[in-house]
Amino acid sequence: MELILSIPALEHDRFIGLLEDHANGFHQTDAELRAYVPAKQWSDAHRERIAARLRADGYGNGLTVRHLSARNWNEAWETSLAPVRVGPFL
Repeated sequence: MELILSIPALEHDRFIGLLEDHANGFHQTDAELRAYVPAKQWSDAHRERIAARLRADGYGNGLTVRHLSARNWNEAWETSLAPVRVGPFL
């Protein structure tokens, strides 16, 4: 699952602290924090806790949750590679 929190970069560390026990990784931009959480580790209670914190901090409904399909990213990357021929002078 991808959690998208619409918060400024200065707030990222605090919300990473709230999510780090469940998330496998994070992606940060100036206006968003994205957390990647296995669906088995996410619940409505977790969602409400994060949403309540966002509201309390003045960020309103700044949480978007997207369900991501399971995908082997390494396999997708490998199929996009083409062989590179190199000359005898390597």
